[in-house]
Amino acid sequence: LARQLKQLAQQQTVTLYTLFLTAFQILLHRYTGQPEIWIGTPASIARRDPQLANLVGYLANTVVLRATIDDPAHTSFNDLLSKNRETVREAIEYSAYPFILLVKTLQPKRDLGYSPLFQASLDLKQADFLPRTIGDLTASQLMFPQMEGQFDVILGIMEGEQLECRIYYSSD
Repeated sequence: LARQLKQLAQQQTVTLYTLFLTAFQILLHRYTGQPEIWIGTPASIARRDPQLANLVGYLANTVVLRATIDDPAHTSFNDLLSKNRETVREAIEYSAYPFILLVKTLQPKRDLGYSPLFQASLDLKQADFLPRTIGDLTASQLMFPQMEGQFDVILGIMEGEQLECRIYYSSD
């Protein structure tokens, strides 16, 4: 199945991430009936700033991806996939724009019990992290338990030869 999904993504000229994003948006739309689906996702911050060039660590920002499914009867998977190809490309282009400034600019109605712009998240990670050695320094991956209920629902995908998918959700 993982191989077939990767082939489908390649045939549609999208990333595997974009394929999963589209499927997740359709799933959420079908369960909620909402015409707009906003999904947050971690995005690596490009190290364009010279001050960050030599910094070691994981620099990430949250990017919000929006899909509109006004008329499900006339919105095909391929149509949404095509729109998401452009949405993801633009999100990568603007991934360094701080999430907190986006919230400040949009000024959404706030409820301290929820993330201000999205309640669903998608996170795709590569499973092939190998210990790396740089000079006398060896880096290895530490596995931390996932904080359950951080958002209403999180689709976490670990990509390797196989795809491991987990759904985390707030029991509230």
